[in-house]
Amino acid sequence: MNQKKEISIIGAGVIGLCSAYYLRRAGYSVTVIDRVSVNDSSGCSHINCGYLTPSHFIPLAAPGVVKKGLKWMFNSRSPFYIKPRLNSELIHWLWHFNKSATHKNVDRTQGLLLEMNLLSRDLYQELHIGGLDFEFGRKGLLTVCQTEKGMQTEIGVQKAGSELGLDVEILNQAAVHQLEPDMAPHCIGGSMIAADGYVHPGEFMSTIKKWLKSNGVEFLWEKEVVGIQGGEVQFADNESIVSEKVVLAGGSWSSSLVRNLKLKMPLQAGKGYSMTIQNPAVNLKYPTVLSEAKIALTPFENSLRVGGTMEIAGLDLSISQGRVEAIIEATSTYLPEVKKDWFDGVSVQRGLRPVSPDGLPYIGRVSDHVIVAVGHAMIGMSLGPITGKMVEGLVSEKQPVVEMGSLAVGRFGRSK
Repeated sequence: MNQKKEISIIGAGVIGLCSAYYLRRAGYSVTVIDRVSVNDSSGCSHINCGYLTPSHFIPLAAPGVVKKGLKWMFNSRSPFYIKPRLNSELIHWLWHFNKSATHKNVDRTQGLLLEMNLLSRDLYQELHIGGLDFEFGRKGLLTVCQTEKGMQTEIGVQKAGSELGLDVEILNQAAVHQLEPDMAPHCIGGSMIAADGYVHPGEFMSTIKKWLKSNGVEFLWEKEVVGIQGGEVQFADNESIVSEKVVLAGGSWSSSLVRNLKLKMPLQAGKGYSMTIQNPAVNLKYPTVLSEAKIALTPFENSLRVGGTMEIAGLDLSISQGRVEAIIEATSTYLPEVKKDWFDGVSVQRGLRPVSPDGLPYIGRVSDHVIVAVGHAMIGMSLGPITGKMVEGLVSEKQPVVEMGSLAVGRFGRSK
């Protein structure tokens, strides 16, 4: 069976839905395709901490990360872990990751990441004001440090942010405890970035999906895509649809679908975990990063979400109890009021973030019919609206809202 559609979007995560939103607003007929069921909310777009992060302008591939990753490789409780395995795609990704973990790469990418995050944050605010009903806040982002080494690292990061134009406040111990009185006494300082905001990811995904349905966007659920040929999207059940344009926004499952396009698009899945405590007895005032532990905390209206880890282990959705326990224990060392038994019976959620080797997403046109928008790693939620607007611009052949050369899908070359 072949059906004709104007634009098909592969992937119903935040990137796919935001792309569908801006394309539909521009008047296009849109179909969104996903491998999961209509009620599935287990992916990283739903379970992340909802940060809108101008402060996250330094890519994952930064100096010192490879050395730290090797140090943590045999620690089952470490916040960053690469599972050793003989896999050609992983080896290819690691080679480019190591090559990208330089000051030169950071200098090349940080301005672009900051610009995209700021634009996207403002688009979220427009969506919120414009009638989409989801929790949205502009409280800033607090980072808390327990050690002098952590504090010096934070000061260095925020100095770079200040040079890029961010409003940065370095906090001493008293200032941290004034903002968050329940922080442990041994937390010695941190920073506050006023530019950051947050959304409730589940609420945003639900409300934008409702808008899309009510505005004529078609959804095809439980359809596994196995190939793209020109404008034809081919499914595992031997059916297909033909579109004028195909937008590939399939997250961690995307790299195999560009092979026939002769592209090298190194991509690895970075697993993260989150737990949401409903109606906690004590809640934070600000979204907060626990610096040394690499844990994110978001105080939503009636809940506290705790998230962390980056586990490069392929398309593996299993849950490592050791990592979950490490998140809980580390949270309690910073926030003694958050008792370990608060997590009893709390569901552990996990999702796979699509991670490029150089810390930049892949956004661009790869053929007359195919546009790619994947590889946003830990800031996919933050960059959802701006990516959707960029995808609409590519389809409509408008002047891009940001310089896109560094985001080129083929920047790591073409396969033979």
